[in-house]
Amino acid sequence: MPGPKLVPCPEKISDAFPALPEGAPFTAKEKQYLAGRMLKAVYLNFAPGAEGLLATKLGGTPFLPAGETYPSCPACGRPMHCLFQANFQEAGYRLVPGCDLLVFYFCFHCNPLNYEEPGWEIRTYREPEKLEPPAVQPPPLPDQQEVKGFIVPVTGACLTAAYRPGFDLPQRFDAGVQKQVARNPLARQRYTDYLQELRGGLAASKIGGWLECEQDPLYTACACGAELAHIVTISTSNYTPWVVADIGSLYLAGCPAPDCQEGSSVYWWVDWS
Repeated sequence: MPGPKLVPCPEKISDAFPALPEGAPFTAKEKQYLAGRMLKAVYLNFAPGAEGLLATKLGGTPFLPAGETYPSCPACGRPMHCLFQANFQEAGYRLVPGCDLLVFYFCFHCNPLNYEEPGWEIRTYREPEKLEPPAVQPPPLPDQQEVKGFIVPVTGACLTAAYRPGFDLPQRFDAGVQKQVARNPLARQRYTDYLQELRGGLAASKIGGWLECEQDPLYTACACGAELAHIVTISTSNYTPWVVADIGSLYLAGCPAPDCQEGSSVYWWVDWS
């Protein structure tokens, strides 16, 4: 599969952070359990703005250093779109060691729904600010007609991200949360309310934290047996006049085992009903 191997290292919240506020509606035992599962996260909110070359963004012109060619689809040969670009260095969370900037290219003609289908490419860069960009950046690709009835790419539009650093816990359907904290409807609602408060509302797009899908996740474990670690979720339906698949969310995960030889270099998929 195209792209480098992504080995995420999720950051657990250390004792230096106030794990759970005193007013959190949990028992001491529940707080202790949740504190042990809290992860660092950076929440993303996209809005129209000036397009920075190295910005975290949806659409627009990707960072392309001198000497690299703009990617074509490995299946159909057409130029691909920059679906999103994630600047982990700028976000303040180097979740994947050695990867400061990630560019996700996508072919709207072939419309892959997961990493096992052709029509995509991931490129990563370390310290991209030190790399020389070409004298003239490639312009955004021209708009295409609606593809297969459910994707309307508008590549002239570029939305850039504002970052909100924070913490994250698993969703209430997590087996451990159900057993330890959310054992009945009232407790589940209490946990859901607290999770939204912790995240500052509904977390549509985020770097790090816990994987949370609108539907059941397509992949949860690597071929080696290790639980996949969430890297980034991008929700396009909240911000753009086009969506990926029919719900609009794309999930990117990786195997956290650095010596894994069995799994894919990267796991990604979109929600599809």
